[in-house]
Amino acid sequence: MAEKTQLPSWSDKEIWLHLGVHKTATTYTQKLLLANHTTLEQRGIVYIHHRQTRRELTIPIQTYDGQSFEHDMRQGKDKLLEAPVHYFKAIGSTKAGVVLLSDENLLGHTGHIVRSGILYARKETFLARLASVTPKQPTRILLTIRDYADFFSSVYGQYLHDVQPENFVPPNVFTASILRRKPSWTNLVRVIGKHFPASQIEVWNYADFCADSSVVYSQMFGSGLTAASPSNGQPAEPKRRSMSSKALNAFLSCCYDAGPAPALANLRSIIEDHPRGASQPGLDIWKSEDRATLNQRYRSHRRALRMSDYVTFHRLAL
Repeated sequence: MAEKTQLPSWSDKEIWLHLGVHKTATTYTQKLLLANHTTLEQRGIVYIHHRQTRRELTIPIQTYDGQSFEHDMRQGKDKLLEAPVHYFKAIGSTKAGVVLLSDENLLGHTGHIVRSGILYARKETFLARLASVTPKQPTRILLTIRDYADFFSSVYGQYLHDVQPENFVPPNVFTASILRRKPSWTNLVRVIGKHFPASQIEVWNYADFCADSSVVYSQMFGSGLTAASPSNGQPAEPKRRSMSSKALNAFLSCCYDAGPAPALANLRSIIEDHPRGASQPGLDIWKSEDRATLNQRYRSHRRALRMSDYVTFHRLAL
């Protein structure tokens, strides 16, 4: 990677880094930040659009070795290596005291999780590269975690929208790999702390967000933020319908009959034919006994994070 330099313009600024994770309302959070950019700026916080962060920071540092996003290598290796330097130089020119960055892909991608059965399999590599180009240690690193069973079910649903037929991993293979490798949010937080030892890592439970998102957002960014509108004046991103368990069964039946390619080509129509709703529960790839095992593991890891002396684990007021 390009040599790390301390840019003078960052000496009086803080970086707040929101890492997601996937499937914890990160997209909605980014829309909320865009919708409230004026309020945030009045507080001395400037939010950098996640598309800019992804284009100029995430993709370049993850394309360095050519193992990911090979289509972006058309930009040329030198241009990719220079992109993060220009990114931080440009956003460092702001007069705000806090620069807020958000991109859940900085930790990796759903495809990495499903193919490996590891909670962000390339986190060590990607976080090391991120640390090497960041002009100073973030003051705050914000992270929302979710119970393992629901998280991996949702991750698998997103993965199906993006995967190419030749890389398709059946859900039973994925779940077996997860159970064998034993996921750990505590290990993810440890790796983040390893690469950003001067940062305060703050963690939220996704269930608390679902219970009262306004409290969570107040803890993250301060009170008084208004709900995000669908587009916030930005080009609308294609909305994907949540997958139901019945849709997954129909998809797998198509896979077995015709193969992954036709099934994936018809995924959208399959989901539309079996919409999630009151009578159609959301996607669940787990057997009941495996879900119970994962839930117990999540409770244990959540307690460990609450007791950690290097993590602030936020909770709703009782």
